[in-house]
Amino acid sequence: MGDNKISHEDQEVVDSVIKKIETKFGSMSKTLGDEHEFLGMDIQFKNKKVTVGMKKHALKAINFFGEDITRNASTPANPYFFKVRDAPKLSEEKSDIFHSVTAQLLFVGNRCRLDIKTVVAFLCTRVASPDEDDWKKLRRVLQYLIGTIDLRLTLGADDITKMESWVDVSYGIHEDCRSHTGGLISWG
Repeated sequence: MGDNKISHEDQEVVDSVIKKIETKFGSMSKTLGDEHEFLGMDIQFKNKKVTVGMKKHALKAINFFGEDITRNASTPANPYFFKVRDAPKLSEEKSDIFHSVTAQLLFVGNRCRLDIKTVVAFLCTRVASPDEDDWKKLRRVLQYLIGTIDLRLTLGADDITKMESWVDVSYGIHEDCRSHTGGLISWG
């Protein structure tokens, strides 16, 4: 059996679920309380909210990059981030580093750093044949991360019957005159 996370405000419910699992699969290790490390995530429960951080993994990606990241960036991308130029290709060694760091950021971005997901998704399209511009874009994301290293995802809701939605479009922003649309729905 793999890793599982069980939460409920009533400890008896948690105990009941654990008992059923252990009856079928045998004894398992458990951690109880408001702070947990689970699949590389640092999870904290407080005031009916949960925060998730992955500072260790972000620092690991920054260190693996191999360059000194001391400058902070205010955003993960510059205005020309999606522009692809004809730039010199990376060496095989740098290309491997680019691929590894991008994969590490994908892991972090999908779990708790939603603010880097768009730029990491773009970098993932470049791992097959990255160039010097892609390297600079990756450095920019890492500069942003080092400046926001303690930022955590916070989840919670006061009223799950309340729904809000946002939609935005940028018309004709790509060179082929196509537009870009995005949307978000929030409960609670």
